[in-house]
Amino acid sequence: NFFELGGHSLLAIGMKSQIEKMIGYEIPMNTLFNATTIAELAKILDKKDENQNRLLVKLNTKEGSKPFFCIHAISGTVFPFSELAQKIDSPFYGIQAKGLDGSDSPLTDLKEMAKIYIDSIKTIQSEGPYFIGGWSFGGLIAYEIARLLSERNEKIGILTLFDIAAPTPESKIKFLEEDLDKRFAFEMQNLFGNEKELSVQSAEVKAFYDVFKANFK
Repeated sequence: NFFELGGHSLLAIGMKSQIEKMIGYEIPMNTLFNATTIAELAKILDKKDENQNRLLVKLNTKEGSKPFFCIHAISGTVFPFSELAQKIDSPFYGIQAKGLDGSDSPLTDLKEMAKIYIDSIKTIQSEGPYFIGGWSFGGLIAYEIARLLSERNEKIGILTLFDIAAPTPESKIKFLEEDLDKRFAFEMQNLFGNEKELSVQSAEVKAFYDVFKANFK
């Protein structure tokens, strides 16, 4: 298992790039989360499903009950939810940011994110009640998702927000470019460890930075 052996999102992007060079076509980033062993990955690559949803990542193997959809934090990755997902007794889907694998431009508008994420959720669950959550920045998106669904008279079963501050004009902080760089380095170290572990090509790091910067906007 890639992640049990110490793999994480940043290393996964590097591995994705190497696989694509070998097979000759692009694969969605979430393929590596949904297929964490060589055998599972081989089965998915053999099918070559070009219509696969690029944002949804199923992080456990539970079936049957209503799924829980959890929105990424400022980093854009759902890797931090992996351990939590194993403790949830229902299907757990992380929703990662668009552009994380470098194949698309990151989204910069929170309302647009919410609408696109709802479309992704609907591919798994067509009607409510919906169980939605978000961590930090993802909590703002989760709240907007719940608001939009409620406007459509669709039922929200639960809305879980954790480690999130209420957005107020006073709480809005203006970051200079160099401040963003420092905050990005801090976030990456929290997620992936020290700089020695971030030994991937600059293109992969840039994809994370672009998503991070877009989310700050």
